[in-house]
Amino acid sequence: MQVLARIVGSKGRFALWLLVAFVVWQAVAFFCLPFYAEILLPVAALAGQAGYGDALSFRDAYPRVAWTLELASGPCKGSVALRLLTYNLGLYLALWAALPRRRAVHLGGGVAALFVFQVCDLLLAVESRGLTCLGIDGLDPWALLIKFAHNFSVMGFKAAFPVLLLAGQWYLDYRRDPELRGLHGA
Repeated sequence: MQVLARIVGSKGRFALWLLVAFVVWQAVAFFCLPFYAEILLPVAALAGQAGYGDALSFRDAYPRVAWTLELASGPCKGSVALRLLTYNLGLYLALWAALPRRRAVHLGGGVAALFVFQVCDLLLAVESRGLTCLGIDGLDPWALLIKFAHNFSVMGFKAAFPVLLLAGQWYLDYRRDPELRGLHGA
């Protein structure tokens, strides 16, 4: 690590540390994903019961989360890769590990918030696929909202959420800690 740090220089040490932390956390996540899926899917199924009742069932957990949504027009099946659904957890953990003044409260709150985000993201994918199976087109406001939210999540918010979450945690920490405010002259 020190040899690479000398090659990169002092300005690139943070970027190098972040890259190493990301690779390490992704490797850890690779081995933990089957166990994580066993926690994620029952919670998603329980949350899905509120909107779908018994019409939503999850079939597989790893490596792809597969579901069946029973609609009036017939069953609608879909799936999403679990790695794609949960890579933002590895990104959050890498950022948390790379920053100074790491706090356990940040880690606990961040992981819980990411878990809720992943459950909502999975249910959003189910709803989006269900609307596609129903063939709802035109200018239905609900369908447009769901499709936009799902595409927004897939295209960038899934990666931006951990960064925004950690920035929010640090901002709240800065507001509460007089020692930090004193260092910045506020």
